Amino acid sequence: EQTEAEAREKLTAARGRLEALVATYDAGEKVRGGVKVAIIGVPNAGKSSLLNRLLGRERAIVTANAGTTRDTVEESYEYRGVLFTLVDTAGLRAAEDEAERAGVKRSAEAAKTAHIVLRVTDLTRPAPAETETTGTVIEVYNKTDASPDRPTGGVCVSALTGDGIEELREKIYEAALGGGVSADGGMLTGARHYELALAALSALSEGLDSLGSAPPDCVLVDLRRALHLLGGITGASATDDVLDSIFSRFCVGK
Repeated sequence: EQTEAEAREKLTAARGRLEALVATYDAGEKVRGGVKVAIIGVPNAGKSSLLNRLLGRERAIVTANAGTTRDTVEESYEYRGVLFTLVDTAGLRAAEDEAERAGVKRSAEAAKTAHIVLRVTDLTRPAPAETETTGTVIEVYNKTDASPDRPTGGVCVSALTGDGIEELREKIYEAALGGGVSADGGMLTGARHYELALAALSALSEGLDSLGSAPPDCVLVDLRRALHLLGGITGASATDDVLDSIFSRFCVGK
């Protein structure tokens, strides 16, 4: 037989796991809809080369001339089951003509709406770009092949040789999820499942709160509702026999 204290301990643990699952929804939305990653920096910092490296193919035009990229270039890649959309932007500087000014403006807009911003700094000519964003900023120090400097607080890479690129991919992935995986490895990616999990959490909390102050049958109703709602996510269902068996071991009041 289980005492009320033991029942409370197990239900509290179950509520904690369900709370952790509900907390994954923000990251889950990104997994489902994709993560927008803006690459910003001053001209010739190596943004287009970095985009090509992350993609694993030549997508953006790369030249030694400043201002080559005059509009945003978007391309996607998948990493560990998550879709990332890279946005290569025009170099942030005082534009020399109308076309470049339009590109710089679009670059600033892309940074504002991105989930993640890669701020690229050329180690041979350190000049970090200023930007406004609500996303997570990852400092990327490029051209390790041409400079011995290794600043801390970011990721040091060489878009030319590929040095540090895998570490950067992992850093982007971690920033995207932001801890958005439960201890059980689960993640909510759909709005319907999120609503079901929230409702199940509410039902479980009601049952836990009433344990010891209400008849066992009343607690059983709340738990049955929670299990039914979770069944809408997993496809499994709990029969009355299973629930009765569980509660037959609870000696409430001991």
